[in-house]
Amino acid sequence: MFLKDFNFRCEDKITSLKGKVCLITGASRGIGAEIAIWFASLGAKLALTGRDFAALEKTKQICVEKGLAENEVFLSVGDLAVDTDLERVFNECTSYYNGTLDVLVGIYV
Repeated sequence: MFLKDFNFRCEDKITSLKGKVCLITGASRGIGAEIAIWFASLGAKLALTGRDFAALEKTKQICVEKGLAENEVFLSVGDLAVDTDLERVFNECTSYYNGTLDVLVGIYV
């Protein structure tokens, strides 16, 4: 059963993520990119990861067009199925935002 069958819409429930640091995996395309763009419109500071740097750059550009500053979108390329990449991505993202991480969205296919 789909969420729409329950008359549930996320955009009706979440109105602001202003200043929240959000790490979104799989953000280079698809649902991960769409969530990143949505969170950008809600004012979140983003840490985006995926395996395709060029696609992550495109997602970042759209997030900046939604109102974020360039320095509010951090990119880290990695394959989270590889333990060393997972640890590195997490450490880079939390280091960039001075140890802060408020929201983690894990998209894995």
